[in-house]
Amino acid sequence: MVVNRLYHISNLAANCEASRATSAVGSNSERVLIVPNKDSIVANLKSLIPGYGAYHALESRREDDRLTRNFLVKRIDQCKAQLDAVGAQAARSGDLESPLQIEKLRTELDRARSRLAAAVEGYSGWFSSRVVDEKLLTQISELDANLVSVVDLLGKQLEESPLPFVKVKESTDLLHQRIDRRGELLKQG
Repeated sequence: MVVNRLYHISNLAANCEASRATSAVGSNSERVLIVPNKDSIVANLKSLIPGYGAYHALESRREDDRLTRNFLVKRIDQCKAQLDAVGAQAARSGDLESPLQIEKLRTELDRARSRLAAAVEGYSGWFSSRVVDEKLLTQISELDANLVSVVDLLGKQLEESPLPFVKVKESTDLLHQRIDRRGELLKQG
């Protein structure tokens, strides 16, 4: 089976090279060179490798996971900057109570940021002995999308004036709950 696949791969590569060099259509005055699509050649080669399609899908999900967590970290940094600006404004206006509440919120956001930045990747690699559950991957993807919406909600709440401390605290708590849930899902898998 493996020998047959390798033979097919070498024939495919040889035929593609030959067709690049010799394929021409049309009259002598008008020649068109037919070149196979490079992407289709690569796709054909990948399809011949057992398990590669599933591996590639997992690698894509792993990259999506990493990008989502990086996006969340940046958005939380923006939220922290918004809190800093609100705290500075409150201090300039002589409000001594708000900066203390803002610092507590900022600490919780910083903790959430650190947890996401250091989070375990959500998907196994090629040589992992662990079997990856497709349903679990879908749940993690949905949870990641939910994390993005919670952080977006926080950003909107931080733009309100006066700052709705109770709402922001509830959203921050929800963010931590979602991060906890993500960790639980990863431990299950």
